[in-house]
Amino acid sequence: MLGEDWSALYQDHPKELLEALRALPEATLSQEPRLRLGMRHVQRNLSGKRENRAYDDILGTADSDKPIDKLAALTGQIAAARAAGRHADAVVIAARAVTYLRALPVETVPTLANALPEFHYHWGLTFAQDGRLSDALDQFAQSLDWAQSINHRMMVTAAGGAAALIHAIHGRGQAANAQLSTIPTVHEHEWWSTFAPVPGALAHAMLCLDRLEYAEASEVLSRIDITQAMEYWPIYYLIRTLIVVAARAGAQTELSEFETFVESLTIEHRDAALNAESAKIIRYLLLLDLHQPHRAVRQLELEPPNAQAAILNQLAATLLARRLISLHRPRQARKLIAPLLNVPGSSPRILIRALLLTAETDELNMSENLLRRAVELAQWHEHYSGFTSASESIREQVADLLGEENASIAERLRTLPQHLPVPGADALTQKESQVIEHALEGLTRPEIAQRLNVSPNTIKTQLRSAYAKLQISSRSQLAQLFETNG
Repeated sequence: MLGEDWSALYQDHPKELLEALRALPEATLSQEPRLRLGMRHVQRNLSGKRENRAYDDILGTADSDKPIDKLAALTGQIAAARAAGRHADAVVIAARAVTYLRALPVETVPTLANALPEFHYHWGLTFAQDGRLSDALDQFAQSLDWAQSINHRMMVTAAGGAAALIHAIHGRGQAANAQLSTIPTVHEHEWWSTFAPVPGALAHAMLCLDRLEYAEASEVLSRIDITQAMEYWPIYYLIRTLIVVAARAGAQTELSEFETFVESLTIEHRDAALNAESAKIIRYLLLLDLHQPHRAVRQLELEPPNAQAAILNQLAATLLARRLISLHRPRQARKLIAPLLNVPGSSPRILIRALLLTAETDELNMSENLLRRAVELAQWHEHYSGFTSASESIREQVADLLGEENASIAERLRTLPQHLPVPGADALTQKESQVIEHALEGLTRPEIAQRLNVSPNTIKTQLRSAYAKLQISSRSQLAQLFETNG
């Protein structure tokens, strides 16, 4: 079962495989760590409880003489460490597993072919959650190669999608699309159809966003049940947030749903580096859209980035630089993003934004050259989302440079609404901001009270206070104020 037939049994007959594994004597399971690991792995995936990893520290000290048992034990220990929130330990063990595999004799490695797709994939997830996306991409690529060699369709789907997602996160549209082309068609009757395709679907949604196809991205997300692939929740919610911000509507509802989701997370899925950094950016974007910039900036707590910083730290730097420009502090903005301009192998997602920000604060008459470089990168990688936050004048110049071959993108950039600060919004409390958001949706005071589970009199008081800070006195003035500036 764990030899040549493993992938076929796991993909097509998982219940029978689990039944056979459960029938093994306890002594056999204790002597063969890979058997127990295999049983737990199949049991977890079949249960549908993707948030419950169900691995214990029962796999010994990984001191077996058999390579397959040693790698199984290390992978089990990685899973146990992640489940306990010991993410740093998990990364150390994953690195140990990779080093051990590389040191094996060349002739030994092919004998492990049936296990390697899943081993490499789980090591990749561990590196990804630590923010080490290059290491993760290497593991996903190896998982894909081995899965293709043994026709393990489930792992081809998962690993190919995960590799595409990392390319998409970096803004490498062509590379992401090429990776997506390796994924086979997945049919609904296949038991793994709810979770294996998720990373590929997220990559597709992100590519839609980068082409400014917001409706298409939303439609892709609507088919994803993120509880079936909890390792990918940060990207799922980041894409949702970007759609909401682009629509200029629903930020308060999205923020409330996001906070409720985060509160429900286990330590395994909450505290990993990538997850925590993603949550900060999500909160920043939504709070900024709710005209609460001071609360938004406090979310990031950013150290000045450098060439070695993780991509999310670099992205946060570009967001703060954009904020500094809006506050008429261009020199500080340039100083913040300067380290990102000449990074070897820089992510298009970061470099395009850094070029735009530098062009917008240009003191050396380099603006046109900087914008041309940004446009060339965008066209090559099919990555246009970086232009949407630029000033109206910069977007107009970019639209001219895009030319006829990208006329639809140019038109979208020209017609994007300008997002200006609402006078007095900085002074609103969190509760007042929630009330204002619902009032802008057209809800009455009793309806807002019911939505927020408070009395209508409380809503009346909060509205009166918010109106005073915004220097308005009616619903019509409120609508006009946010329509003009939002």
